[in-house]
Amino acid sequence: MITFLLVGICCSMVAAAAIVYKRKGRTLRSLPPGPRGLPIFGHGLGIKPDKAYEVFTQWGKDYGEVCMVKIFSKNVIIISRYEELVEMFQSQDLSQHTSDRPESFLGYYVASGYKDLLFREYDDICKRLKSVTFQAVHEFGEGSSNYERLALKVIQDVAQRIRFIEGRDFSIMDIINQSLYKLLAAVFVGELLEDDDPLLSTIKQFDHYGHRIVLPSNHSVLKLFPFLRHLPGKYGKMYRDIMKGKDNLRTGLVERMKKSYDRNHVTCFVHAFFRAQEKETWLTDDFILGVCMDLINTSLLTSKGILSGLLLLLLNYKEVQDKIREEISATLGNEKDISMSDLASLPYTHACILETLRYQSHLPLTATHSNNHKDIEFHGYYIPKGTAMFGNLWAIHHDERTWEAPWVFRPERFLQDNGSIVPADHELRKRLVPFGVGRRACIGQKMSYGRMLLYTATILRNFQLVPAINAVLPSSDPRELTAGTVLQAPTFFCRAISLENSNL
Repeated sequence: MITFLLVGICCSMVAAAAIVYKRKGRTLRSLPPGPRGLPIFGHGLGIKPDKAYEVFTQWGKDYGEVCMVKIFSKNVIIISRYEELVEMFQSQDLSQHTSDRPESFLGYYVASGYKDLLFREYDDICKRLKSVTFQAVHEFGEGSSNYERLALKVIQDVAQRIRFIEGRDFSIMDIINQSLYKLLAAVFVGELLEDDDPLLSTIKQFDHYGHRIVLPSNHSVLKLFPFLRHLPGKYGKMYRDIMKGKDNLRTGLVERMKKSYDRNHVTCFVHAFFRAQEKETWLTDDFILGVCMDLINTSLLTSKGILSGLLLLLLNYKEVQDKIREEISATLGNEKDISMSDLASLPYTHACILETLRYQSHLPLTATHSNNHKDIEFHGYYIPKGTAMFGNLWAIHHDERTWEAPWVFRPERFLQDNGSIVPADHELRKRLVPFGVGRRACIGQKMSYGRMLLYTATILRNFQLVPAINAVLPSSDPRELTAGTVLQAPTFFCRAISLENSNL
């Protein structure tokens, strides 16, 4: 009896060992392909974080559309084709597991332990916070006639300021950047602020501090060595600055708006969150502040990147500028106020906006996704839980299999033979994903399209933009844009020539 028992135990142990060996073998064999890195460091020492998208694109060509690398001790998946991107981040089966975020320095130390939308994993609180934010954006942003009225006033003021310096070399982005602060503040508080309102300075300050610390080259260091926030020097100063900006934003925005809150007269984005607090007991002021910080650092950085790239393109392509102006004049005339809904009747202008988003690919990589709680299988590959995942939008938008001559700026690719815009279900429109896909796609993309139209149409119906006389116009080739989380046009200068039929 004892012999049989011992034999049974031995057989069980052998079987268990075989299963473990088989699983380990399967895991090692079925991880996605990718380049080998150094022991411990992986590829962490060989990548310039701000230009990782270029290396990722080459790896996609060398190892396939889904490849895996080690960056320090972290598994990282890079997805370089549209079909796999949509399947991984948008399909019901997988997106419920791949919509988390990995740990981050900004999320933990700046956003009060992930009390925000951008860095929080996709848990129940994140879903409810996203719902409140969507409602507030729709009510007081993209879906609001008051917002469009305020936006048009801000952008008309941009045209007036350009008029004052007509005929001289100037930086058009200096004027536009200041207007973007006003636009975002108008969403937050429901009205236009005077130029000397301290809240505008507070938003500008937080944007400046946030832009520095969010750069991959800086954030990656702080994530690896968070103790640096306590030390003197570059990284300690970044942390102290962003926390000072956060404190000023809490006082200058959240506490200021709480004093004017009236549940029977909700007039702005921040008030909408105070209203939601009455039902959502988890929704503390820290969450409201976190969402406002997210919007400052995402919407402003993205808007600057898109608009600077678009205007640089228009300066380099005079014929495109002329066609947009002719279309606006023929369709809207010179007196009618421009509205966001006019995009539907301006196919060439619409095509230029779409092509700018593709050609420039201002967001070369999606925000990082992660499968924090479950191993998954993807196209026969084993993806261990806790893997960081990037969608390589740069590669997708310049894939020669999809885009003919992808390094040529060609708005006509989005037009049909009769001159109308290709429909939303057209293959090229579907493969244009400048704001990501799935549950973590950008919530403000409709507002972004509207801003591009209002700025472009208002400026071009009043001025011809020409290169500066005393400065060299940079190339608009996207490969020469300034690298970072969001690609930016290099500093450039231009001149504005008033048009005879200007409506100013």
